[in-house]
Amino acid sequence: AATHQLRYSLDGGASLHTCGALGAPLNVSNVLTRVTGSAADSAQHVFLLHGARGSRGVLAALDFSDTWPRQCAGATRAGEPDSDYERWTPHVRSQSDDGCALGRRTWYARRRSDARCDAGWQRELVAADERCACTALDYECNYCFEPASGAV
Repeated sequence: AATHQLRYSLDGGASLHTCGALGAPLNVSNVLTRVTGSAADSAQHVFLLHGARGSRGVLAALDFSDTWPRQCAGATRAGEPDSDYERWTPHVRSQSDDGCALGRRTWYARRRSDARCDAGWQRELVAADERCACTALDYECNYCFEPASGAV
C-alpha cells in the first residue's frame, strides 16, 4: 500500500512523529539505515527509502543528523542517574528469569529512550559478560547437558 507520510520515533517507540516529506504517495519496498562518521565526529544519521511511484523507482534520503542537541555521555556508567545509558540484557520472560541465557549473562549499555542525545557509534556496548548456571531452558548450553533429577 502506498504511503504519503513518514512516521518515526526518537524514544524507542514510546511516541511517534509524522512527517509529510514524501510528497506524492510512495510504495516503500526497503529502508536502509546507516550511521556514518567516526566515534570522535558527530554521527550522520541517514535513512534511504527505496520504493516506487507507479512504474518509476524512487530513492529518498532522510537525514536525521541534526536531531539530537548533544552527544550522549556515561556509557561506562550505565544505569547511574547521571548516565544517558541504561543496563539491558536480552532474556527469556519467565518467572525465574535472571537474565541468564545459554550459560551466559550479557549486559549491554544502551541509550535510555528518554535521553535526548546522540549515541553515535555507541549503539549497544557490552558492559559485562559473565557465566551463569544452565537450566532446563538452556538445553543448548553445555555439551550433553541434562536436567537435574526431578527437573522438567
